[in-house]
Amino acid sequence: MKRSLSLLSVIAFLLAFSSNAIAQTEVTASATIDATINATVNSNVQFGSFSSSQNVDATIDPTGSNSNVGTGTVSNGNVHVQTSGGQGLSISWSATDLTDGSGNTLTYNETVYGNSSDTDDASSASELSSGDTATATSNGNYYIYVGGTIPGNSINGATGGSYDGNVTLTIATN
Repeated sequence: MKRSLSLLSVIAFLLAFSSNAIAQTEVTASATIDATINATVNSNVQFGSFSSSQNVDATIDPTGSNSNVGTGTVSNGNVHVQTSGGQGLSISWSATDLTDGSGNTLTYNETVYGNSSDTDDASSASELSSGDTATATSNGNYYIYVGGTIPGNSINGATGGSYDGNVTLTIATN
């Protein structure tokens, strides 16, 4: 019996002091929902109509200093961006030359400006480089203005017709 008791004592002793170690921790799960962003084109870039003998640059300057543009409708492009208040924005673009659909091309060098207030002439806007960042107002507004230049040597001798191209703006939240 002594032997049984001592074997039982050893087993009880081992069970009492040989439990498994346990640790607990928490892992946090999170997700970020990007702010909604909308861009509305209020006006397109329009150089007007001019003679194919024009040999000077035609410039649409969103800050209000147009030069040597044609007759008729002349305007800078205006885009209203709406997102969350104070949201950071990344603005980039690519542009194409103007073509008439028949293989004839006018060189187009775009300029892009931006600011937080909506003015037709963008007089308080700053010139942007593709890839620049900006911040929307506390109401979530930001305005982008597009202009550019058609060099005179591209206009002079050009085939008559209507020429169009695109400036593709990419506006992302950051």
